[in-house]
Amino acid sequence: MNPAAVSAVPNDLFRTASPRSDAVLAAVSETADGPAPRTAPTALDDADDQTDDQHEDRRPDGHQTAGTVGLEVPVEAWRHDTAYFGLPPGRTADFPIVIDEVNQVYFRPEGHDMMLVGLEAGNEVGGSPDRPLISPRPASVEDMVKRVCARIPWMAEGTFRTAHGGQDGITTADQRPILGRAGPDGFVLACGFSGTGFKTAPTVGLCLAELILDGRATTVDIAPYGLDRFAQGRLLVGEHPYGKLWR
Repeated sequence: MNPAAVSAVPNDLFRTASPRSDAVLAAVSETADGPAPRTAPTALDDADDQTDDQHEDRRPDGHQTAGTVGLEVPVEAWRHDTAYFGLPPGRTADFPIVIDEVNQVYFRPEGHDMMLVGLEAGNEVGGSPDRPLISPRPASVEDMVKRVCARIPWMAEGTFRTAHGGQDGITTADQRPILGRAGPDGFVLACGFSGTGFKTAPTVGLCLAELILDGRATTVDIAPYGLDRFAQGRLLVGEHPYGKLWR
């Protein structure tokens, strides 16, 4: 990709707010053959989105809504599975949110005695958002176990609790949300969050309110998230780009 055609993601919209865990980080350093996993911004954790989004499969998505005013947005339905595993005896949920690019898995604490795990690969992108949701396949859960144990070996003593799947809207071009005015006067886009919508909702809501009431967002500059970035070739990447996370 041409560096001149890439825009940086404003840092203030995605803040890191994760605790550190010496136990997890020590296990990572002891077992990793490749690069160590990143400690991810909280906003990259999409799991909370799934709990809410699995009830929204019959609502119009951003693509359909924008189409009513003649706009084309690169947003598709995106389906993703997550599972919950009980921590082994003696382990506590004081580890960070981690996106392990090497093993294509992410995990984070859930409550005081569980770990939520999801896969970067194997996501279902496209299709009607109105089609029935399907429960996670056993093979998918087994793959989660294999990948997370490759990074955190002591999770081999953990227990499977439950799994669920849900859907969100994903921006296919750069997997970043589309925010701002577009189309006819008074039409504002806030779609394609690609798994980050739950965590960033307070800031996004405030910025859109400022945009609508005051003419521009001042809490965070959301101009780089505009729909026009695609026509202008200004795809968004983070400070430490890693390509498309969900695939």
